[in-house]
Amino acid sequence: MIFCSIWLGIGIIRETRERRNEMLKWALRGGDKQAASKKSDVLVNETLKIERKFFTFEMKENDRGRFLRITEEVGGRRDTIIIPATGLKEVRDIIDSAISSIS
Repeated sequence: MIFCSIWLGIGIIRETRERRNEMLKWALRGGDKQAASKKSDVLVNETLKIERKFFTFEMKENDRGRFLRITEEVGGRRDTIIIPATGLKEVRDIIDSAISSIS
């Protein structure tokens, strides 16, 4: 069982839904085989500016597996969470539930 508490503004939820879906589909398909064969560390890198915040989404791979790193930067302060690829579906379900509650 995974316990997770994520606080996101309505704007970030709406604007990242489509990118999140694309990244998840890409990760579940196995990503870019050519990039993986070259030992590329960063597989996907997307940045959003919402209000005064910057959000960076990086799908990365290392010797322990794939993971999504989400970094929030605001006013010189940076906070990061890392989600293993094996937990992305559960995170997607939580975000979808949050989106449904505001729609």
